[in-house]
Amino acid sequence: MEEQKVVYSPWAVEFVVLAREFCERLEGTREGEEEWAEDAYAEWLNSFLPLLYYKATRFPRFENEEEYDELPVLMTELEYERARTRAVELLGERDKIDLPLSTEDQEVWGREPSLGELVADIYQELSAFLTCYKDGVEERMYEALVGLRLGYCRRWGASVLLAMRWLHQTLNVVPSSGGDYDFLEGEWGVQ
Repeated sequence: MEEQKVVYSPWAVEFVVLAREFCERLEGTREGEEEWAEDAYAEWLNSFLPLLYYKATRFPRFENEEEYDELPVLMTELEYERARTRAVELLGERDKIDLPLSTEDQEVWGREPSLGELVADIYQELSAFLTCYKDGVEERMYEALVGLRLGYCRRWGASVLLAMRWLHQTLNVVPSSGGDYDFLEGEWGVQ
């Protein structure tokens, strides 16, 4: 059966592991993990989000995926706010995104989001995915994978990209001649 091959495929299992790690790290429930030092969470996100994005791009197109829905929103507003607040606390000053947004970004968010909001949005999608996937019913696991891919294409993939862009710019600073830190300038840095 198609569903069984897909839900237990190596790429699906690898993505489940990544989604679980992302959620546990934000929740602070990862076994044996101590509290984050300053900038450690931002640095971890800077290295983890590209891997998450890459693995999401490896999802195959699913048969009849247009017939499926995105993942249901399973979080309450309070749970979402708790995740956003935790992300803001972990990110500290790096939470405020100070980038010129493209027209597409402005259409997606309507305003300038914070990094904590982007992390909470990604968390909400991955958490819903894990909830639907872990019940072990292959049909629901398959639907969860399709729903996750649809959400990635429509929304949370863009959140990952914007978060990566901001983290790249905020973590890659060099000392200026005055001893202060400035963003890298030039072709690849802030203009």
